[in-house]
Amino acid sequence: MLISCGPSHIGIKVNELADRLASAATVNSDVNVNICLELSKAHNLVDRYTVSKWQHFWDQEAAGSHYRSIEKTVSTKIKYLHPSRHTEIMINRLRLGKCCLNAYLRQIGKHQDGLCHHCGKPETIAHFFHGVS
Repeated sequence: MLISCGPSHIGIKVNELADRLASAATVNSDVNVNICLELSKAHNLVDRYTVSKWQHFWDQEAAGSHYRSIEKTVSTKIKYLHPSRHTEIMINRLRLGKCCLNAYLRQIGKHQDGLCHHCGKPETIAHFFHGVS
């Protein structure tokens, strides 16, 4: 099928070439143009790959077992926001197990044995809030 050129296209080589290419394209059943990923799709692929690698590391790593018992899966989402910076810091320290309980103080060399003064079990976050060792 030939597309007829209007009078304005006759004699202008670039326009005549465009008309011929457009006409030739109508007989192709396949699209043979490689279209790259959109930027948002590329960002999504990078994010998924990064979180996947992070999750694998998280599952294998021995350190951080307290927080891993709370958060089984990693993500890039903010876990906790509060208008008071002081409250936000306290909550995050509790979530990470980095607070002034004896088990943590022992880890940083500030307590002799890390045990609860009342029952003699390790004074962890879980023990403090739930009475569990």
